[in-house]
Amino acid sequence: MDPVSGGSDHAYWHPHTASVDWCEENYEVSRYVVEFYNTLSSLAMIFFGEFGARTPLVAQDARFRRVFRLIAVVGIGSVLFHATLKHSTQMMDELPMVWVISYSTYCILRSVHGVTHGGLPWLFALLTATATCAVTLTSGLVQFITFHLVYDTVQLLCLTMIVRVYLERRRTHPVIAGLARTGFGLFLVACLCWFVDTCFCPYVDGGLRSWLPFNLQLHAWWHVFVSLGFYYLCTFLVFDDQLRKHREPLIRYRWCILPEVILAPMKGYRD
Repeated sequence: MDPVSGGSDHAYWHPHTASVDWCEENYEVSRYVVEFYNTLSSLAMIFFGEFGARTPLVAQDARFRRVFRLIAVVGIGSVLFHATLKHSTQMMDELPMVWVISYSTYCILRSVHGVTHGGLPWLFALLTATATCAVTLTSGLVQFITFHLVYDTVQLLCLTMIVRVYLERRRTHPVIAGLARTGFGLFLVACLCWFVDTCFCPYVDGGLRSWLPFNLQLHAWWHVFVSLGFYYLCTFLVFDDQLRKHREPLIRYRWCILPEVILAPMKGYRD
């Protein structure tokens, strides 16, 4: 959030070339980090993405392992973007977001709907490349709008397909239906944080017009809630994928909050 505190001499990354400046005081903590709390909270995406990729069944499934690893890549890009607010690092944040949601949609089509046509990977590659060019070759407000049109459209398609899976499983497998509900709930809270932070910044930034005497750092909370929500939804899809392979998956929790999918022990097996 401009203006730069203390002048440009104290702002290591000045001038900022990104198409957006979020609702956090720039260089509030360090002259080397533009948005400290947004940068710090981006580490959540790296953690949840890498943790998910290392869970037992995901580690053996290339498709879902790539999904979780792409979440971690988004987190790395987000750290660089919020630390610098440069156009180049903004692309490192936004382009992986397009890639992960596109690849997730492809995985759902493969796993849930049984779409295995040989041309499907090439079609998604072409669409993703087109979206990448559209986001990269624009700038300013046009770039901001283009990115959200592309990303939000594919995201809506992806979430709609997840809802269909949830409706299919909610009666027969209430445990994983609960995972989906938790994921959707976290995602909605994240979207609310993003919307308020973007559209009502003067009222939540701790300034003269703010309702509170401190900044709520809602964009930082968006990072945490959206990455955790996506983790839950991906875990839900991993469980569903195992069911479609006629296996007997179970849910095990790490630290009482992070679910992971494991296979039930074979009948008659003794450890």
